[in-house]
Amino acid sequence: MIHKIHRYSRASYNGFVGAEWIISITILLLVVSVGQASLQRYTSNHYALQSYARELALSLKEAQLNNMMGRITNESLRSVLIKTHSYEHRSSSKAVPNTRVELPSHIVIIGGTGEVFFNGNGLPDQLTRIILEDTITKEKVQVIIAVQTGRIRCDMTGVG
Repeated sequence: MIHKIHRYSRASYNGFVGAEWIISITILLLVVSVGQASLQRYTSNHYALQSYARELALSLKEAQLNNMMGRITNESLRSVLIKTHSYEHRSSSKAVPNTRVELPSHIVIIGGTGEVFFNGNGLPDQLTRIILEDTITKEKVQVIIAVQTGRIRCDMTGVG
């Protein structure tokens, strides 16, 4: 009879260990899933900021190339007007409407608003640095136009 009590107590002890393992694994999975949700939001904002910076750089490059080639067509992009929450492609003809690109609500341009012109050599007129910021993650990306060479690049390392 003592032997049966001993087995019963050992069986209940093993049951408690199993329950503890199940609870600890559940808590661990819960913590990992919460962390993954916040990480996913950060990465989606990060990629959105980078893609809009690259899109802006490509628009600037298109305006630069059109001015360098001296294209005077109805569709040619001549300048880019940069505002806080959007930027606008300016064409050389009044017949073609200007195209406006709206940025998402969490991405703003905090530095370098104004109109960007390029001369016939592809050099910028005045504006040489445009800073985009994600208001949620506070991450910043800058689009830089080199004054002497006209090279347009995105600095994804952020702004110091």
